Amino acid sequence: MTATGFSNEPLAFPPVFTPVAAGGGDAFARAVEEAKAGSGAGTLVWAQSLEIFDCAVVFEPDRPLERALPALYVTALAIADALTANGPPNKLVTFAWPQLILVDGAVVGATRMAWPEDAAEGELPDWLVVGARLRMKWPAALSDPGRMVGESALHEEGFGDVEAPMLVESFARHLLNRTSRWIEDGFDPVAYDWLGHLPAEVRNGAVRHGLDPNGDLLLLDPGSTKPERRSLRTSLSMSVGP
Repeated sequence: MTATGFSNEPLAFPPVFTPVAAGGGDAFARAVEEAKAGSGAGTLVWAQSLEIFDCAVVFEPDRPLERALPALYVTALAIADALTANGPPNKLVTFAWPQLILVDGAVVGATRMAWPEDAAEGELPDWLVVGARLRMKWPAALSDPGRMVGESALHEEGFGDVEAPMLVESFARHLLNRTSRWIEDGFDPVAYDWLGHLPAEVRNGAVRHGLDPNGDLLLLDPGSTKPERRSLRTSLSMSVGP
């Protein structure tokens, strides 16, 4: 075991991935550094921590930025798949636009995304980094997690038998599957599945929710014929310079 309690045993990933262990550092920041340095598609970085699931992957998009941004939704779906496959039955995994991941209504983490800040929407970006960070357990120094209203950790939600290493491996497999389906079947199935993970009160509410192929959220009020558009790119505010 390392000083963090994370085993030195190598993790098992599909061969399309090039794994990079980030120690106790920020996996997303490390993946961005790797992308800037020219590391290719499939570079997968994870943080060796038992308290936090932190994993990020480098993409080399085959489409303009405006059509590549929905990789954020693909990532969220892969996280949901991994949680469903490894967690207790009947746990409800939902999303809050654009990035939050919830279990039984409590926020446990979020997805993340970065791209070169000079990438124009109509041009092919050199790289794209997507990732997710989930709270596995509350830090030992936090005496009363219950005071964090609306937030939780996976172990508090019944995922006590699930550790970060197995979740990293599962996420990688599901991300590969979801990405392949996105490439083969297009954006519509991604949008359908992502919208299906909205909380029931949102899905069944008066305002209809949709996703544009560029990732923007579309909100259609009752009686309106033109939806309100919320920009995914603007909301993320995560572009990273070269």
